[in-house]
Amino acid sequence: MNLADLQQILQLISSITSIIGIPIGIYLFYDAKRKEQRDREYGTYNALDKKYIEYLKLCLQNPDLDVFDIPLKPVRKPTPEQARREEIILAILLSILERAYLM
Repeated sequence: MNLADLQQILQLISSITSIIGIPIGIYLFYDAKRKEQRDREYGTYNALDKKYIEYLKLCLQNPDLDVFDIPLKPVRKPTPEQARREEIILAILLSILERAYLM
């Protein structure tokens, strides 16, 4: 085997490597990007889920306020302090929903 034959074999191996390697590299790049996007989406979902659970805990801690989705049966007139707490808790819910919409 002379030098010219060795050079042709190496050139053939280099061409085959390029033909196979470039599509594999492109596939791996897009696969990694897709996984990163999926991880970001799950992270966003989990963060919003935690915030909503905190809101539900607020609803449990304040059963006298009418801030959960099921209204209280007896119609009552809230005190000014209760009305203020209702506004604050509903502002928290609105903030969570806005964040969910934007994300």
